[in-house]
Amino acid sequence: TYLITPESQPTGSVSGVAMLIGEGDHSGIRVSVSPGSDYAFTDASGAYAIENIAGGTYTVRAEKDGWATAEIDNVVVYEGQLTPGVHLLLDEVSQYERCANPNLPIPDGNPAGVYDTMTMTDDVTITDAEVYVEIPHTYIGDLIVELTSPEGTTVRLHSQGGGSTNDLIGWYPAELTVSGPGALADYTGESCLGDWEIWVSDNAGADTGTLVSWCVRVTGGASTGVDEDGEALVPSTHVLRGANPNPFNPVTKVSYGLPKDGDVALRVYNVAGKLVRVLVDGPGTAGYHEATWDGRDERGAEVASGVYFCRMEAEGFSEAAKMVLLK
Repeated sequence: TYLITPESQPTGSVSGVAMLIGEGDHSGIRVSVSPGSDYAFTDASGAYAIENIAGGTYTVRAEKDGWATAEIDNVVVYEGQLTPGVHLLLDEVSQYERCANPNLPIPDGNPAGVYDTMTMTDDVTITDAEVYVEIPHTYIGDLIVELTSPEGTTVRLHSQGGGSTNDLIGWYPAELTVSGPGALADYTGESCLGDWEIWVSDNAGADTGTLVSWCVRVTGGASTGVDEDGEALVPSTHVLRGANPNPFNPVTKVSYGLPKDGDVALRVYNVAGKLVRVLVDGPGTAGYHEATWDGRDERGAEVASGVYFCRMEAEGFSEAAKMVLLK
């Protein structure tokens, strides 16, 4: 009787807001709970509610094509109760690449090998990773090549495969096959910020080669949560999200973020480098902000159609975003 009695309908639920950084329409974000297969889609405001789930501890995940996945762990749901305020923020997926050209000779027959370190300055949650190596060598079957991420995850790219007919040159995994142990997918969910280290070891004598160059290319975004009011939390680094709408006529908003309180300046320049308008110049608070430009210069006169640049400067950070005014 116990085994064939139907289970009661779960009565727990979870709700919140999932938002896209820099966007006004937050509809179509798929929010799901794990373990399980329950999910819901957001409306234009970003609101969602997942109902009829069993009591337990879940990971809440927000996903949308072209945007970095955001997750919140250890969300507790109770039977017969709503767990509110589970908010997430998605950053647009972008690609970041960093290369180094060490030109290091690889010691022949020396398992200790050579190391090279490269620092990535973008704090991006990795959704996909690619690695390029340029290692000409007279016998690549002698070589072991490993890559270690800033969070300490090591993937063996090459493990004494091949012979004297090929050099080790190309992109993993598009052109070269990762030998393992490990796979580039092991970096998914990690931050790319910090020191990446490559190690090349020659494990037999009579052949020579050079670690000429290597690159790390990651795809991802700075996913995070939002606070109880649906506002973005503080970013981990300075960020200039750019203008929206773009092209625009006659008003656009420039979105930017500060990791801590401090002075910040946003200035608009024309293509000749002449200052057109100062949008922000002074102290700013940690968090995400918007500055509005109405297509006018410092005197209040309308500027002509064309390309303009908004430059953000804040405590060692300097970056520009292109804006197009169309009338």
